[in-house]
Amino acid sequence: MEVDKVKSGKGGVLLKPQILLIGLFHLDRPANGDMIRPTIFDITSERRQREIKQVVARLNTFRPTCVALETSPERMSDVQHTYETYQHESDLTDNERQQVGFRLARMAGLSHLHGVDWNESVSDVPDLGEIRALHPEDFATIIATETKRTHQLEQAMEELPFSDWLDLLHAEQTITASATVYEEIERLESGRIWVERYWHVRNQKIATRLLQLAQTTERIVCLYGAAHLPLLRQYLIESNQVEVMTWNDWNN
Repeated sequence: MEVDKVKSGKGGVLLKPQILLIGLFHLDRPANGDMIRPTIFDITSERRQREIKQVVARLNTFRPTCVALETSPERMSDVQHTYETYQHESDLTDNERQQVGFRLARMAGLSHLHGVDWNESVSDVPDLGEIRALHPEDFATIIATETKRTHQLEQAMEELPFSDWLDLLHAEQTITASATVYEEIERLESGRIWVERYWHVRNQKIATRLLQLAQTTERIVCLYGAAHLPLLRQYLIESNQVEVMTWNDWNN
């Protein structure tokens, strides 16, 4: 896919559209099929609300022209309606789409939000429950390791300011560790099918939707579950169509 429009910088140099990837835990802990559901601090406390607003203000210095969310395009009408009609910050749910996404879009003066997710079942691909049943001991070992890693991030979340926790979540060591769990699942016979035909495909489709957005806008902030960071960043960089950053690239 080719980018049809790019911005001309100084000296006529063509600048690629920019995508700022922000990985997060799902702050409202939805039962959405994730392998691990982190225990989240109370984000409604005065301290946490202040810290989240500080992060949003920092993101706004990116001057986003688009905010992309982990929501499918088919479900965006309800999200868009909620965004357009909320009046007070107390109206926001705990979900990061609203706590960060709504606030950022409102601060940036954006009238529309964009959903880029794809998360559909694929025929003849086992789900994680079936993989667990087929490889109980190996899968239990993988989950135990990932649970320990997630618990360490949870503890850090409790102790650190929100901005500092994002620094940790976007550290290269953390991003690499996030990819490792999927590499371990891929070593299982049925796990390989799930990773190749669902997990990789899902992230490829998300990346494609982001690239499509980048054809018509200059600076995208994309909010997603942190587990997606490794592949989304990889696919976007490999496209050679956009400049890709994460929180740490922008904030430090």
